Amino acid sequence: MLSDFLKSILVPSDDYFENKFSDLKTKFSEKANFDFSALESLELESDGLSPITYTMNGSTHTFLDFSILNDNIVFIRSAISTILFLFLYLYNYRNLMYMIKGRSNIQSGKGGGD
Repeated sequence: MLSDFLKSILVPSDDYFENKFSDLKTKFSEKANFDFSALESLELESDGLSPITYTMNGSTHTFLDFSILNDNIVFIRSAISTILFLFLYLYNYRNLMYMIKGRSNIQSGKGGGD
């Protein structure tokens, strides 16, 4: 009995979030004059990026094929993350040295020195 009471107080109805989202979507589309039908038709593909194709004279041709990218996506993401980590590390190290010493140990490449 207590659990039913707590559920009725704390857990919203099944369609609560759907109704709130549709109300929000309606208000936004009225104020901003935005059509959500184009966004609702988009679907995410589970197998990665699909190739870009075109049709000319009745035959379909592939303009860009992302199969190499899709096969190596884990390596590419790891490499990009590593490069970003190194740049962020250098940036934060430089700012920390500036806070501590009042000048940076890493020169900016402008020449002339400090």
